[in-house]
Formats: sequence, C-alpha cells, structure tokens
Amino acid sequence: MNKCQWFFNPTPNVEYYHDIATGLVIGQCHPIAHSVIFLAKVWITSTEEKVLGQYISMLFAKSAVESYWMNEYNTVTDKPVLGHNVPF
Repeated sequence: MNKCQWFFNPTPNVEYYHDIATGLVIGQCHPIAHSVIFLAKVWITSTEEKVLGQYISMLFAKSAVESYWMNEYNTVTDKPVLGHNVPF
C-alpha cells in the first residue's frame, strides 16, 4: 500500500510528493521558469535536496520522484532510509 501521495498547488503549478503518515514533503515537480520543461527533485534531509533531472512532461517528472523513493525503499542498507519514514 502506498503511503505517499501527490498534492497539487495550482498557483505556481507545483506538485509536492509527501508522506501521509508524517506530512513530510519528500519530492517536488514543477516547470522550469515559464517553459514546458519540468524539474524533478527529492529531499534527502530537511536541508539537502537532490535534483533527479529535467523532463518533457509533468508525468515523467512525477514518475522519476516515485521511482526514486521506490528504489530507496527496496535498497537494503544498514542505515535508515534518509532519515524519513519509509514512504511505501
């Protein structure tokens, strides 16, 4: 069961990916300036972010954020996943 969902903010045309249980925003997609290119990024900690890339559509950008967190969840490590609750 997915524990994250997208929230759309219509004013700046930004979509936020957040953990439902904690309310933490863990991803963001938005157009670059006034173009048709979209930027996807995730937050590693509260002060560190990672840009995943520039995409031709919001759909591809959102998919990149979701894939990033799915990969993080499925990676076996000795440390907690980036200090967040596991989003999936």
